[in-house]
Amino acid sequence: PKKVRFDEPPQYSPMELAVYAEKNSEVKKLFDMAQRYLGRLLSHNDLACIFSIYHWMGLSIEVIDRLLFYCTGNNHRNIRYIERVAVDWAESGIATAEMADERIKLYNTDFRQIMRAFGQSGRNPVPSEEKYMKRWLKEYNFPVEIVVMACEKTVLNTGRAVFGYADRILADWFEQGVRTKEDIAALEAKFTQSRAEKADTSKTSAQET
Repeated sequence: PKKVRFDEPPQYSPMELAVYAEKNSEVKKLFDMAQRYLGRLLSHNDLACIFSIYHWMGLSIEVIDRLLFYCTGNNHRNIRYIERVAVDWAESGIATAEMADERIKLYNTDFRQIMRAFGQSGRNPVPSEEKYMKRWLKEYNFPVEIVVMACEKTVLNTGRAVFGYADRILADWFEQGVRTKEDIAALEAKFTQSRAEKADTSKTSAQET
């Protein structure tokens, strides 16, 4: 991802925006698309924000289409919320429609499954929790169903949604080369057998003494 920061957006006057829309058919298309997604006549602030996402942050029309689909699909039509998500995408280097689709899947599908496995489906993850989930899905490259199993095991063992506990489970599975549910079953069977053998050894030693 590009390491770019977007902190102070430029200011656009109503006349500037009108000229851009008149001279550039893509800008006119952008404004019409935003109006359809937001379901209202766009104010100057709306237009300036949408234009800055395109002109200043450099997101393409296709990526902005995915951005508006994602935000409005989650009932977020506030222009400042949309701007914050756009900044996050721009700083993360979301440059194509395919990358945007992957991002939407991560947040709309994978993150929600993990939060539900933790019994936390009624809220959005905080940044520290997102960091854990990105590690499990991107760095460890686990399928989401493997992550869900670790989360369920965490809740069974601790009674709570402890991301650090789940992280230790998944780090161990990663080191053990776990990729499938069958790998986990084999690992747990091996652990159970080892524990039984140790118990038998201790019992035999106690009888001999």
